[in-house]
Amino acid sequence: MLNKISRFVLICISATLAFALSACTHIGTLEQANVYNAEYFANKQVMVRPVSIEFSSHWLRDHRRDHTQRDIDKLKQRYSDSLTRSLIAHLEKQGFTISSAPSAQVAQLRITQMRISAPDFNGPLSKLYSNEEHGAGDFALTFTHGEHKVAQFIDHRKVMQGMAGQMNLTNRSLNQHAFDRTLGRFVRDALTVQHSAPQ
Repeated sequence: MLNKISRFVLICISATLAFALSACTHIGTLEQANVYNAEYFANKQVMVRPVSIEFSSHWLRDHRRDHTQRDIDKLKQRYSDSLTRSLIAHLEKQGFTISSAPSAQVAQLRITQMRISAPDFNGPLSKLYSNEEHGAGDFALTFTHGEHKVAQFIDHRKVMQGMAGQMNLTNRSLNQHAFDRTLGRFVRDALTVQHSAPQ
């Protein structure tokens, strides 16, 4: 009887680990992935503009009851600064060189409909156990050269910390790190997917 219980427990643990591993290694497809000018896109020099953030109106309505506009603006600026640094690092991992040369492309990431589930307003040491994802947003990464759009990648991404449905410890730094990792996966998926120029 004990052996059967032990086998059942081991099967459950194995299934859980397999699910977690597949969730971590999965490379998702994007809602939109277009290269409009392959010649310019092959130029690996890029100037990165600050990440633009627009919170979801539903998320803002929920948080305006307890927080001032100044609190929300500080949160937006903190995430913009953090994710701009993250975008630069992940573009460099994909072989891009950060440059201000006239021949460089311009990379602009916009995150719209953004919402944050971890307690970012409550200070860096505040902790919360939650089974919700850490947030979500619509990610749009655009490369331009002069007035011309070179490439554009768009996708909706949920930000997870740990396994779905599991009670996870969250705080400001863990949540921000989760957004950084999600941005990294988005950039990797965007720049390694098989692209085809539009007709």
